[in-house]
Amino acid sequence: MAIYSLINTIDYICDMDKASSNPTIFKIKPLDPIMMSYILDKLMPQKVKPELTKPITFSVKTMKQFMIEAVRFGLMDWHNFLDESDQELMFDRQVITIEINYNTMLYSTLSIETICKIPDEIIQELGAKILDISKTHMG
Repeated sequence: MAIYSLINTIDYICDMDKASSNPTIFKIKPLDPIMMSYILDKLMPQKVKPELTKPITFSVKTMKQFMIEAVRFGLMDWHNFLDESDQELMFDRQVITIEINYNTMLYSTLSIETICKIPDEIIQELGAKILDISKTHMG
């Protein structure tokens, strides 16, 4: 398994598109530890304090939201992602401010309009891959 830089992106082709002669290429990058913490804090109910010796479990709804957040922050671009008219879909990002432990940071994230263009099955696959490549940065 390769260790991925937090800066560099990797090209990813979804399983359903690998046999295509002209596949969609998604440019993804790992989530940094601060972003992973932000996403977990956002999705975990405040009253829940997991024991450190037990794995954290999430509901299906929470896991889907976790994958959406992973894609929002980890998908950096795409090529050849087409609409029904065979036109390239526009990729749009926005900058948001996040406060974590009294620190303010700026992050680039997919706009809501952009994330809504991606089918759920693709979000789940991309999210899983982004989380997988992010593991090497979590210690």
